[in-house]
Amino acid sequence: MSTEDRPGDLRSLLSLRTIPVYSIFALWSLGTGAQQLARPLFAASFGVPVFLVTVIAATNSLAWMVTAPVTGFLTDRWGRKPLVIAGNALRGLTTLAQFFAPGFWMFLVLEFIGGIGVSMWVTGASIIMADITSGENRGRANAIRSMSARLGMIAGPFVGGLLATFFPLRSIFLFNTLTKIPIHFITAYMIRETRPEAARGSSTPAASRMDRLGLTMFMSLSMLALALAVFALTLMSFTGVFGILFPLHARDAAGLSTAQIGNMMSLTGIIGIGLSYPNGYIMDRYGRKVALIAGMCLLTAAAYFMTRIAGLNSVLIMVLFYSFGQTMTMASSEVLAMDLAPTERRGAFLGIWQTFRNMSGFIGPLAAGGIAQQLGVGAAFLAIAGLLAASAVFYLAFGKETRRRAADTPPAAPADPRG
Repeated sequence: MSTEDRPGDLRSLLSLRTIPVYSIFALWSLGTGAQQLARPLFAASFGVPVFLVTVIAATNSLAWMVTAPVTGFLTDRWGRKPLVIAGNALRGLTTLAQFFAPGFWMFLVLEFIGGIGVSMWVTGASIIMADITSGENRGRANAIRSMSARLGMIAGPFVGGLLATFFPLRSIFLFNTLTKIPIHFITAYMIRETRPEAARGSSTPAASRMDRLGLTMFMSLSMLALALAVFALTLMSFTGVFGILFPLHARDAAGLSTAQIGNMMSLTGIIGIGLSYPNGYIMDRYGRKVALIAGMCLLTAAAYFMTRIAGLNSVLIMVLFYSFGQTMTMASSEVLAMDLAPTERRGAFLGIWQTFRNMSGFIGPLAAGGIAQQLGVGAAFLAIAGLLAASAVFYLAFGKETRRRAADTPPAAPADPRG
């Protein structure tokens, strides 16, 4: 997509180049959504304390934190597709092995190894999305990507709940493995390489490379504000504390069954589908910052209502706030990072940025798990609500707006038709 795309031109957002990319996000989320339901319940089935259940999320984030920057640099050197294909294969093999896991510690080790594959896939696929979008349509393009992923998040927990009803809980891991097969073929044969020619090699001095990577931007007050916001958002995400503690808390405090919990998690995807494109339009028309701040306020309310759940109706109220807030914040924070990434070193920049995101996923669940172990799950979510509110105020004061219109910048050279 070039910078000449007109706002609202869906033909530029739905093409033979973009639809395969959207489809792999849908398939990935289908398997991930199912496994997200199974992961904490399966870990708890071994009789371990709740703190060790939260260690699962921290272990994933540790693997991501180590792998993301390496993946980013390698996508600039070797291309995006090899890393995406390798990450998908590694995650598929580890989920297959988890189907046979005899105990918690083996399950934990496999989660760490699988987390390396997840990091490679997510980082590489996100860089591809940044490559095929531009500053003035990135919000809407990522909204369509998000809608595709949420289709998987709707079906994934629902399928996981059905599998858990009629088969052993571990069967969900086998289902996740099967979803990786079509992802491989679509990536290998339907998605073109998107690495820019400028990233194929450089003889620039080291100091200049630092500038081109945009590393100085990580030291600014605006980037600190974004990093703090992302720290709080990751805590309240499906891959963070929310995804680990919500199923347990909904079961213990509200008396929900596994199938009901799966339905509530699917509902977040249904709401997200309806909100994603309007949110993308808001980002492209009014700015990324507007969507981010509004979403963080909604997530603060969701974290608070999590402490008050006592039945299905109260869980439903919390899910409504969470769905709106999560849709707005995760999309806007990712688009902000894509906007800031320099074209010729986009892989390296976004890989480093993923490390910042994953640090919150590593540190946060351990801290929240300790609070939950000592004071209860409600206290952990109350602490998250306070952090969300504080980071929203900080970004409002110091955060940068990155929205651009075609009239704001000179036309860019068209993308290499060879990808």
